Amino acid sequence: MERKVILAFVLVSCMSFVLSLECYECQSDDKPCEAPMTKMCAEDEKFCLSLVYDGAYGRGCTSNKDICKPQSSGGVGFDKCYICETDLCNDS
Repeated sequence: MERKVILAFVLVSCMSFVLSLECYECQSDDKPCEAPMTKMCAEDEKFCLSLVYDGAYGRGCTSNKDICKPQSSGGVGFDKCYICETDLCNDS
């Protein structure tokens, strides 16, 4: 019985690692990110984000799939905004 519990724990741990999303992450005030780092997103962050607003650039993880919509971002209309759901998809 104890062996089954340990096996189940290992399986769940591996599955949660595999299910984590990986996104590029960076912030720049004046130019596009040239060599962004990668980041494993938190469990609740299911989307990668890439945006440009008023000359500032950013990439990272988000839990808000509607952040690119002005009504979801406090009325802010981003110059460019892209949401995606696969590993390292926010490369632009």
